Amino acid sequence: QAPLVFDGSFQAKPAYFGLMGEGDSLAPRVRTALAFEGEVGLDSFDAIDWQNLPLQQVERAAAFQTRWSGDQLTAYIEVEDGADSVTVTYGENEVTVERGADSATQATTETTDGWTALVQLPLDSAGSVGDQLEFNVVVGDVAWGDSGATGTLTLVEELSFTEIPEATVAPEIDGEIDDVWNDASVVTTGKTITGSGSSNATADVSLLWEE
Repeated sequence: QAPLVFDGSFQAKPAYFGLMGEGDSLAPRVRTALAFEGEVGLDSFDAIDWQNLPLQQVERAAAFQTRWSGDQLTAYIEVEDGADSVTVTYGENEVTVERGADSATQATTETTDGWTALVQLPLDSAGSVGDQLEFNVVVGDVAWGDSGATGTLTLVEELSFTEIPEATVAPEIDGEIDDVWNDASVVTTGKTITGSGSSNATADVSLLWEE
């Protein structure tokens, strides 16, 4: 994967077509992303929900992430300085969010590098796991989807995560269960892995951290 016009499998990279003057013949890239189920309000700029996954990049102009619940899709969008509006298209709908223009369905806040928007987008019908939705985020003259192709969001189940408390003292590794484990968060291996059958063993896993 060195800076050459062919990749490690000797296939032409997009740069090859530009070099040969055939850049206009390239098919637009099709963007895809997952929208995890979850209900977040318009005051959730610092919610852990937005910190668990990397944001989808819109060139260098913005980045976003989504959650869905019932008949509503919520988009979290970080916008760089230089743009005072961002447009979201989903299905047959289009919503433009202006910097500083808060309402019942959108909120904005200033950041050191620009501003962040939270916008609630009503869906035409209640969503369900596995549904797909055409989706795009446009800032100025750049978009998440290439020109001529919008992206696709797939609605999936709630994202599994746990918050791990800090241990007050380091537990001894001696086979005994110290009292400090009473403060631990516990997760159970209760999900069946596809194709593994119904005779899985399960475990309760206690989690702490310290320096």
